[in-house]
Amino acid sequence: MPFVTFMIRRTPKPKQSARFFKCGDGIRSYQPTPVKEHAAVIRADISEAWADRPALRCPVKLRIIHRFPWPKATPKYKRADPERYNRKTTRPDLDNLAKPVRDAMQGIVFWDDAQVWCEVSKKRLYDGPGETEVTVEWDPEPQREKKR
Repeated sequence: MPFVTFMIRRTPKPKQSARFFKCGDGIRSYQPTPVKEHAAVIRADISEAWADRPALRCPVKLRIIHRFPWPKATPKYKRADPERYNRKTTRPDLDNLAKPVRDAMQGIVFWDDAQVWCEVSKKRLYDGPGETEVTVEWDPEPQREKKR
């Protein structure tokens, strides 16, 4: 299967739920400005990385690794053994980290996020600034279901 790997060189941020407020007789929703700005930056990075390729119209598999810098208070023995201690088990939630990346790829990498049939997502700690590594795999000729 062909694949492309690219980096989003920004500290991963989760996509927050929409905010709601009463307006006259109804209820309206909105996304906070920092959430919109972060989504626009991710979309620009993905557009640049995907370059002139057309959006995929076949099944897509995603592998997303969100890397966070080690907290300053991390003991040296943990940094010395990253294979054992590099799992980030604190907030933000993993599903909320993947949402802005997946949403930003829609229309650029693939037409609809319903095409994503498999997604592997991880949070890691490492030495360096925050970043997100995205690998997109696709099958240009998907198998057809057999008629019964």
